Amino acid sequence: MGLDFQSVGQRLTGSVEWYSKEGRDLYGTAPFDPTDGLNGRSDLTKNAADMVGKGLDIVVNSKNIDRQFKWQSTLLFNYNLSKTKKYYVDSTLTSSSFINNGFLISPLAGKPLYSIVGFRWAGLDDNGNPQGYSGKTISTDYYSIVQQTPKEDLTYKSSMPVIFGSLINTFSWKRFSLTANITYRLGYYFLKPSINYTGLYSNGAVIGSSDFSNRWQKPGDEKTTNVPSLIYPANNNRDIFYTYSATNITRADNIRLRYLNFSYDIRAFKTKAISQVQVYLNASNLGILWKANKYAIDPDYISSTPPPGKTYAIGIRANF
Repeated sequence: MGLDFQSVGQRLTGSVEWYSKEGRDLYGTAPFDPTDGLNGRSDLTKNAADMVGKGLDIVVNSKNIDRQFKWQSTLLFNYNLSKTKKYYVDSTLTSSSFINNGFLISPLAGKPLYSIVGFRWAGLDDNGNPQGYSGKTISTDYYSIVQQTPKEDLTYKSSMPVIFGSLINTFSWKRFSLTANITYRLGYYFLKPSINYTGLYSNGAVIGSSDFSNRWQKPGDEKTTNVPSLIYPANNNRDIFYTYSATNITRADNIRLRYLNFSYDIRAFKTKAISQVQVYLNASNLGILWKANKYAIDPDYISSTPPPGKTYAIGIRANF
């Protein structure tokens, strides 16, 4: 459902669109009785899930100043929230099937369709050991937490922006024009990499982390840090629990300056074959203006190579 609008003199124009989408009988992996003849397989890809998505898209164009000096703005606002409505999986599945299992979609009804999944966090004890929950009880039984925590007791946070869009401002004076594009992505999370002692002992600097310097070292440190104490030999389940605990699920919200474009129109042409020539200078990928996380981490490039740094281009554009 959509609505277009404009004010008198078209100083303000735009559109508002709302949508709701349901997906039924979607393909997914579902449990299957291995005695039914599929060569002992215990799962089957079939129509196994329902989902629902709702969203709002808004575009607003404004002429803020319309004189010899002009200032025009375009605001793009998008809101999208998608959830798993139903998934036909074994109700007894526990955390080991959900943590770091490669799911692109979180198969749990009522949770965000795309989620960062983690263990509930109860802080460090007075020996620097990470604490989680076994039911409602604070626990350091890492095997039980990692292997037997019910999927309903895990923490789910959206890994996709719930709110996103951009603000484009164009300033013009005579033949000169400057355009700035600022984008924003809000309401989503990422899993912050941290120290893993099992990996550290096995691979050294390859699996190192600057969080090592923030680890628990003496009684009282548990009040100022969430990085566990160094132990030897390492406890793999302890490391798995900490790595995928809620303390490392961090807000990814950010605002970026995508590009600046400066241009000059050349009109000194006597031929009708060329109607306009424009010389421009473009600077793109100018970096993050603000981010919600307090670490030196680009939330959109946690495990992948970020794009090259600032890029600049100069060119000529002609209309014939």
